[in-house]
Amino acid sequence: MNGDGSAARRLAVHLEEQGRVDEAAEILRQQDEVWPLGELLARNGRVDEAIEVLYPGGVRGADHLPVLCGLLAERGRFDEALAIVDALLESTGGTGHDLIGQRLAMLSAHGRRAQAIAEAPLDDWFARGWVAELMVEEGRLDDAVELLWPYRKDEGEGLELACLLVRQGRAEEAIAVARARDRPEPPRYDPRISEPPF
Repeated sequence: MNGDGSAARRLAVHLEEQGRVDEAAEILRQQDEVWPLGELLARNGRVDEAIEVLYPGGVRGADHLPVLCGLLAERGRFDEALAIVDALLESTGGTGHDLIGQRLAMLSAHGRRAQAIAEAPLDDWFARGWVAELMVEEGRLDDAVELLWPYRKDEGEGLELACLLVRQGRAEEAIAVARARDRPEPPRYDPRISEPPF
């Protein structure tokens, strides 16, 4: 099974189903299957060990970040989880929709919506969408509309704004916003210089 992570994961599932968790964990360790190993350990009540596997003094990658952050938060280590996300965000120059979304979701889920809204990078379209959604959940529909209004011509945000306008009973404005959105030009087929699009 040397080098075959897929086979190792399947074998580990079968071993876990038989109650042979230590053997399953060893198989995953041998194949360096960090994320599946962390999840296996957490499912079987070995949360501290799972955290150590997923975060051995440094995050190995963002793919297992939601699992790691959830485990840390479960153990009352929310600020540590947030610091990990912040460090990864800083290493990307503050970009990365997955990381921004992770951070905003974490703050929101732990009763820190005001902080999520206040600290969201509103120059990022993804973050604006998250913040608008949080505002709507708080009953602040007018604030969400105001936030998205300057971006009404953007394809995604314009549509999101149109939906909010409908909820406010402003259907005519919603239709106008939806029609005025910037849409990318569809590719044009020119038989002299390109292959057909099919």
